[in-house]
Amino acid sequence: MFYQPSGMSFVAVVVPKEPRVLSGRSLQCLARHISGAGIKLAMHLDLPDSTITGMAFDTLANGHTAADVTYRMLLLWKRRVAYYHRSVVGDATSLGNEHVDILVQAVIAVTGNTQVADVIVEYHRANRELTPNCFIIGEYSRQNVHTSPTEW
Repeated sequence: MFYQPSGMSFVAVVVPKEPRVLSGRSLQCLARHISGAGIKLAMHLDLPDSTITGMAFDTLANGHTAADVTYRMLLLWKRRVAYYHRSVVGDATSLGNEHVDILVQAVIAVTGNTQVADVIVEYHRANRELTPNCFIIGEYSRQNVHTSPTEW
């Protein structure tokens, strides 16, 4: 929070934060888990075909892994969504739930099951970042993701 002058008084301006499941670290964990499906995921997230092809060839030509390609695609998608909301919609505050839902639907379409999507939704509800172990079956239920942040 910072303060912006308004005449002679100061008004508190709340700067919204992105959901933790959309942080760089979370997207990297997701990319490692679904690394082989990066190109399909990018297509479901409506990235242009030429961008997908260029990024994939560039990343793989430089000796990076499929997880790196997936991560770069997820970061590009996040940046494009944020730019759209700032410039076209004029509201960066809605950059949360709606985009987590878009990501969840794309993950379901790519993986063909809802287990990974369920983990994303649960961690989003608990306002937590995804971790490398969170996609292990049953692991996310043992990590108390249902508790509120004050109980951690």
